Amino acid sequence: MRKLMMLAITLILFLSGCMAEETTNEIATETITKPLEAITTYSDWTDEATMVTLNDRTISVEGDGAITQQDADIYIRTSGTYVFSGEYNAGAIIVDQEDDGVVRLVLNGASIETDQPTAIHIEQADETILSVAPETDNTLISTATTKDEDLTAVLFSRDDLTINGSGQLTVETSSNDGITSRDDLLITEVTLDVTALDDGIVGRDMTYITHSTLIVHAGGDGIKTTNEDDNKGNITILSSDMTIEAESDAIQSIASLYVEEGNYTLTSGGGAPETISSTNDQPMGQVGGPLNIEIIVTQLIEANDLDDDVKEQLLVAESIDEIRTILEENGESLTTMPGDRGERPEGMTPPGGMEGENGQMAPPDGMQGENGQMTPPNEMEDDTTDDETMDETSDDTPSTKGLKAENTLVIASGTFTINSLDDAIHSNNEIQIDGGTVVLSSGDDGIHADNVLTINAGELTVEKSYEGIEANIVTIHDGSLNITSTDDGMNAGTGASNGETGYLAIHGGDITIDASGDGIDSNTTVDMTGGTVIVNGPVDGGNGALDYDETFTISGGTLIAAGSSAMAQGPSDTSSQPSIVYQFDQSTTEAIALTDDSGQFILGFTPTKSYQTIVVSSPLLQTDTTFTWHTAVEVDGEAVNGLITEGVITTSTELDFTLTDTLTYLTPSGVSSTPLTESGFGGRPNRPAK
Repeated sequence: MRKLMMLAITLILFLSGCMAEETTNEIATETITKPLEAITTYSDWTDEATMVTLNDRTISVEGDGAITQQDADIYIRTSGTYVFSGEYNAGAIIVDQEDDGVVRLVLNGASIETDQPTAIHIEQADETILSVAPETDNTLISTATTKDEDLTAVLFSRDDLTINGSGQLTVETSSNDGITSRDDLLITEVTLDVTALDDGIVGRDMTYITHSTLIVHAGGDGIKTTNEDDNKGNITILSSDMTIEAESDAIQSIASLYVEEGNYTLTSGGGAPETISSTNDQPMGQVGGPLNIEIIVTQLIEANDLDDDVKEQLLVAESIDEIRTILEENGESLTTMPGDRGERPEGMTPPGGMEGENGQMAPPDGMQGENGQMTPPNEMEDDTTDDETMDETSDDTPSTKGLKAENTLVIASGTFTINSLDDAIHSNNEIQIDGGTVVLSSGDDGIHADNVLTINAGELTVEKSYEGIEANIVTIHDGSLNITSTDDGMNAGTGASNGETGYLAIHGGDITIDASGDGIDSNTTVDMTGGTVIVNGPVDGGNGALDYDETFTISGGTLIAAGSSAMAQGPSDTSSQPSIVYQFDQSTTEAIALTDDSGQFILGFTPTKSYQTIVVSSPLLQTDTTFTWHTAVEVDGEAVNGLITEGVITTSTELDFTLTDTLTYLTPSGVSSTPLTESGFGGRPNRPAK
């Protein structure tokens, strides 16, 4: 047998992140794939090969290899090359090697169908290479109806297994996994079509796939590793084309996952539901999000003596801001609503069942903290079961993620279309995205890392999600992000309540967020030094375009955040780059623009949904300078995600003002000396900087 070229491959990944404050922290350099001693590419067989012709239930053999037929099974006892062609409908090919060396099985137009658990079974071998001959179609089928807990796959190996060759291999089972190696599994330069009742492809110690085409239909996971020992269980995928439909995870690594180049279409758990429930859908007494507008209106009408005309207007209101406007326009100045904690107007009775001490509004049952005040949702005791805990502890709740890793998950490049019932991209530790085109639809988070998420480059689109991206530490250096979510667009500092320090840092990139919950939500700090961030939403008063617990410092980049007014926050006044917070008298969809004292165009913006408060920050803003704020504006210029950076204003309503502070509040009447919004859901005011 001709010696095969040996190619040494070691993939080293460098993960780095920046602290949100002054210091820079480089996350440890980590090797997430086991250095491969060798990878065997396909090579034609030689004259020394043993030729095996399959004929229904019999075989004919030409050559010197130790191969015998015992009952229904074909046994291989020695190293060498064995070439199979024809059809076999009896038992399995079993490799039980008694000498040293490589056992190479070549499928050259072979079809094996058996009622046993395995069609090819590697029981013992130093190394086994299964080669699929070029321009041939081959099949391995098990019709067994019961799962075998020992021989778990149609193509099963207890030792290292390499699958190569440019032909096609179809693997089907109605009871088991498709392909399993209890050691390392290497797949290179081959086309595989796998259909399995359980998992599609399993490499226990490692799975390495390169330059291959895979189609996988799995009742369990599509591709996975299972060995939790140190330096085991990694998955590496290079320059491959994959289409995976899995009832559980599409690709799941018990350790780390690295993907580079290729095209990947992944569906898990049947994909994201058509409608993702929003926190806006929850009734008022239910913890976890904004209040239900219909319930609020009903309670207001029942508890107050309102004119019929006012009632009719309230019944079609779609947000707390709209309720405020209706009441104010009809002579009722309402400053306390479910979702607020301010003084209620004289004569206005809180909705039934919500009256607390001194006639003030009481928080719903189960949401009262100290002194009867409302407890913020993120501070409430959560007695529900964590999703990941359910994955590990409940057989009835499978994990249904697209890409999933226990440790580090890296996307270096490639094209990804992921449609998942649970998180589209998930790691229990770290995620790094260095490039590629990624399109995600998720019934939960688009991207979720329990610890660190770093985005260095790439085009990322979250078309559908509950939360767009979420991690304790989120750092964005560059790339294009377009995020749509029914709850928060970006959520950082998720471990802060457990004593961990998280943050959101934006150093570059073009980020556009359409959120029904908070647009940007940090349970600790936000640090923005560059890039462009555009936030559209929310429209309800229980969330804000910006929401942070400590500070939001901005020293560079362009920020536009348009949303409701009840929860509105602007960047911290300790920022080095000035910001403007403008609040309309009522919700609107009109465009705005900003020019300097010489009439030079700074920016224009048209939102995608109604809003009442908008935050604008730009490197072109300077304190002690006069600017003009334009409303009801029409601008001649090219818009990108609603933002115009070069344009000519044709018509507008103008308001001149002088930017005297780092954070300036504006209304249609001019500069306001105090924050525009003083209270919000769960006591989240427009906090002063700490």
